[in-house]
Amino acid sequence: MDEAEGFVGLMSLVATWLTVRHLLLPAVTLSRLVAPPWRRAAAVGLFLAAMGIVLGGLTTVSASDVRSDDFYIAYFALMGWAWLGGVIFLKDRLGLSMRDDVLERRNTAALVAFGGVLVGHALAFTGGNIGEGPGWWCVVAASGLASLSLFGVWLLMHGIARVPDLLTVERDLGAGVRTAGLFVACGAVFGRAAAGDWLSLGDTIVSFVAVAWPALGIVAVAGIVERALAPSRSMPGRLPLSLLAAGSYLTAGAAMVARVGWLP
Repeated sequence: MDEAEGFVGLMSLVATWLTVRHLLLPAVTLSRLVAPPWRRAAAVGLFLAAMGIVLGGLTTVSASDVRSDDFYIAYFALMGWAWLGGVIFLKDRLGLSMRDDVLERRNTAALVAFGGVLVGHALAFTGGNIGEGPGWWCVVAASGLASLSLFGVWLLMHGIARVPDLLTVERDLGAGVRTAGLFVACGAVFGRAAAGDWLSLGDTIVSFVAVAWPALGIVAVAGIVERALAPSRSMPGRLPLSLLAAGSYLTAGAAMVARVGWLP
């Protein structure tokens, strides 16, 4: 391992502490009167499911020199753990807190939405590991494009339909289901867009945009749906329609990925 890889490993260890602080530590230390055991187990289980996606990708479809070397599988798995920890930390700053909303306030809508967010970012990170490249920075650049795009989706949905408020203030389970479906669908498209052999940063950006742009259609439809299904006294919940909307997002995302091929 060269000095740069050592530095990235150290930063990954530091970032991993974010996961421990904002998820694992509260899941262990919070009283059952504050957060029931099943809710804490569900939060940790969703994180582990996202990590399962990362590990599955590293061991099967990552760069050949990674999937053939246990050390590099562990190295990039640690990076993936830190990546998801960073997502938890940043989401706390963007209106959705794992500790406050999911655990302490027992918000099921937030729990469902956070599951989709974690899976979406796991797909984004995994996509950046698919393809041959000269080093870890290729993964950071490609996966970074995918994850930043997902954060862009979050900000758009906040601007269009105040989705964070629907989740944390209104506690709208339907909004949680729709958000989860949207992020998994977009995560799959953005992750596929990030996949491919590394030639240059410019080429990676061009190829990413070429594959990822149709996901804007899903986001546009989601914005319309959020405005239409926003909870009100006359139209509470609408969970069946929310399940239909989430399923439609997932179907559209799968179709977009299938159109360009599941692997580059």
